Amino acid sequence: MRELATLLKNQQALELIEKFEDPIDKDPEKEAQREWGRRATLQRFIETIERSGAPRIVEINNEPETRR
Repeated sequence: MRELATLLKNQQALELIEKFEDPIDKDPEKEAQREWGRRATLQRFIETIERSGAPRIVEINNEPETRR
C-alpha cells in the first residue's frame, strides 16, 4: 500500500495508511471496533488511489519532468 501511495505521490493515501496501521488493542471490543475502522480506511484508501489515476510514464522511469 505504501509503495503505491508513494509512487502516485498521493499524500491522502499515505495518511490513510498511518491510520490503517494503528497498533492492536488487547480489549476484544475495542479491537472489533478497530477492525471495522480498518475496513472503512482500506475502502477509503482504494477510492483515493482510484481517483488519483495511473502514474505518468516519466514518474515510473524516475526521469525528471520537463515543462511543456
